[in-house]
Amino acid sequence: YSHKECSAIDVLLSSREIKAGKTPTLDPDLFRDKIVFVGGNASAQSLKDKISTPVSKDHAGVYIQATALNNYLENSFMTKANISTNIIITAIIILASFLIICFVPPVTAITLNFMLLIIYACIYLFNIDHNFIINYITVLLIEILLVAFSYIYQFFIEGEKKDKMQKAVGKYLSADVMQRVVKDGDEITLGGKKTDATIMFIDIRRFTTISENMSADDVSNLLNEYFTTIYPII
Repeated sequence: YSHKECSAIDVLLSSREIKAGKTPTLDPDLFRDKIVFVGGNASAQSLKDKISTPVSKDHAGVYIQATALNNYLENSFMTKANISTNIIITAIIILASFLIICFVPPVTAITLNFMLLIIYACIYLFNIDHNFIINYITVLLIEILLVAFSYIYQFFIEGEKKDKMQKAVGKYLSADVMQRVVKDGDEITLGGKKTDATIMFIDIRRFTTISENMSADDVSNLLNEYFTTIYPII
């Protein structure tokens, strides 16, 4: 603690030594023009004068009284930021985090958000050191929830997109090929893969002549009708 401490037994002993004409254990000038608080320290269990504070779990009550007087004499008080200031600060942090999540890859985004919280913690401690309190716990909780819900939402959205893509591509590929693409998507390369296969070539008679006299939509409908009929047979 920042306040000078003197043991009560030393005070009593010094008083007896002065009366006996001896050199006292404690110099009387130590108390000259001073404000003295008398009380038990945190180790004095029998007094039960202990209070839990941000400084210590077992903070002696006499130290709290001394600190209160010291703050009063030095006009040193903690000032809380008003609601508007806290809302603006929170909005700035959340907006920055949201932009990071939207435009930065996930791993990098999480790292940047973590660094953002560290920077804000430093700003918070700097303000505390200058007797100014800004909201930190609320910002921390909102930031954690924002990051968590953002990536949970992205996970479900990506799952839905993947399902839609499979259904769309499934219209052009057979079911077994589609499953293989989904399962081994990362292993697919432009070089292809060697395999034993049977291939059937089918030509539609006078297709070129027919298609020249039809619109693109009509040609597409004709082919879809043809494939729908021939595929089960093949």
